[in-house]
Amino acid sequence: MPHHLSSRLLSLLKHLLIATLCAAALFTLDYLYIQLVRPDLIDRFTGWKATDAFWFVFGLMLAATYAPKRLVLILFGSLALIHTSEFGYLSYFGVFFGPYDIWALFFELEDTFKVVVAEPARILPFALATGVLWGLVLYLLGLPKRPANGWVSGIIMTLLFSVPAIQLYGTNKDYFRPSYSYHSLHNSLFTLNYFLAGVLPEQLIKKKGKEYAPYELLSSNIDPVNTVVLIVGESVNPAQLQITGAEVETTPYLQVMKDRGEIETGYAVSSATTTQIASGMLLNVIYEPDNPAQYISRETNLFRLAHQQGYRTHYITTQKTQSMSYYYYDSSIDTYLDYDSMQERKTHGDRRILETIKALKLDYHQKNFLVLQHRNAHIPYVDNYPAEYERFKPANSSFRETSLAQYRNSLLYFDYTMAELINYLKDQVPGQVALFYVSDHSELMGEDGLYGHRTLTPAIARVPFISYTKGIDDEVKQQLYYRSECLPTHFNVARSVAQLLGINIHDPNYQAGITYTNSLDINGSQGFLTLNLAKDLKDYGCVPNNVAQQPADVEPKQ
Repeated sequence: MPHHLSSRLLSLLKHLLIATLCAAALFTLDYLYIQLVRPDLIDRFTGWKATDAFWFVFGLMLAATYAPKRLVLILFGSLALIHTSEFGYLSYFGVFFGPYDIWALFFELEDTFKVVVAEPARILPFALATGVLWGLVLYLLGLPKRPANGWVSGIIMTLLFSVPAIQLYGTNKDYFRPSYSYHSLHNSLFTLNYFLAGVLPEQLIKKKGKEYAPYELLSSNIDPVNTVVLIVGESVNPAQLQITGAEVETTPYLQVMKDRGEIETGYAVSSATTTQIASGMLLNVIYEPDNPAQYISRETNLFRLAHQQGYRTHYITTQKTQSMSYYYYDSSIDTYLDYDSMQERKTHGDRRILETIKALKLDYHQKNFLVLQHRNAHIPYVDNYPAEYERFKPANSSFRETSLAQYRNSLLYFDYTMAELINYLKDQVPGQVALFYVSDHSELMGEDGLYGHRTLTPAIARVPFISYTKGIDDEVKQQLYYRSECLPTHFNVARSVAQLLGINIHDPNYQAGITYTNSLDINGSQGFLTLNLAKDLKDYGCVPNNVAQQPADVEPKQ
């Protein structure tokens, strides 16, 4: 055999060998993960068997051995970062992350860091092993000598790498959602492509959503209440609350209030699975999961409506709001205080909210509208309550038992801060008072092996509801929108707040008995649940006949 032919053959074999080694090494990761880390997922996690994906990745790797090294480093370095992060996310939450999670990460870096610091043994080992393996893969891909026409392979590799982005247009978006039935490399590649070709442009240009009939602002047939308070909770699972039926004493103070008939409690339905979107839809009173036009208009923003009605408006939160204020901030907010504004407070966590309210010395002879946003049950739970509230102890050292004990301790502190606030309103605030509490979303605590709130399921939409009123007739309370369905929803709770401010929000697109739970974007492009209250949520206490009469719309609001 001529020397030049044998050299070319040896070179081809070298390229084939490196591509095979790289593809095979990456494909073993999923199998090793379910064997070593999450054997409980073995019946659901079938992606490691996806041989068609192996050949696709093999083709990518082979093209990469010929392509310019800098291009390989950029494309595969990005994929390596996503793939490595994917296993860390999977180790904690039990699900793969998607393209909108990447976008959310830009606004939640500090929270993400805290979670990693709190649970390094759970999150880091396999993720770091994946990163090391990717480092070896990138090293091997850089070994072969590049031909003069390597740019041709670079184009082929880029096209192969971009197949998901090309498919994005005209393809059902469900195909791009991460799944156990796909290999983790498939999930990472499609997530990265969807983020770059779909989410990033969409977020930067705020693509227009579906057209809906405009909302109408009408005069409420309820006289404005002097002090209206809306509390947005954080990650509270009603299945863990004593006041909503849990057989564990997580809310002893509120339970006493409930037994006395001072507060109303029950289940409600959230509008989204993330704090940003749930808060944005709640505080802008949005029903549809894909109606960004209503959100952008701010016409039904509760702060704006309250200001128009002559209320002093106050937003106080223990959250760091740089990732959230975009969704609900309005120039009509008179007092805006967040985590960074309350560092001098000596109390812990959400108790700082009441301390701040007292320090403001509000004039309650004027009309006041307060939105209070909690942080208490957010991960890492142990950061959100004082040491004296560490009453629940884990049964063993497992992640589930430790997390559950810490979560319940955070609910104990939530109980104390809520009861303290209600007592303050009862004893210190004159005139009529109305308070509504709903959590932004729930928090999975090991149900079906899942944790957190990134999974779009009815369990995530199930949140607690609390109401307290003073000086308001029962006849008036029966007219509130949250009583118009068998379960309160974020939308109807927000409309009830507007009613008490003196405004009736009429949505001509509203369907009785139907509600929606959005996912990771205000325009619904990442998917949403359509829930029939009577059918899908009957196990959560929905009794279709136990509803009040639909509130009547009256004169248009000028």
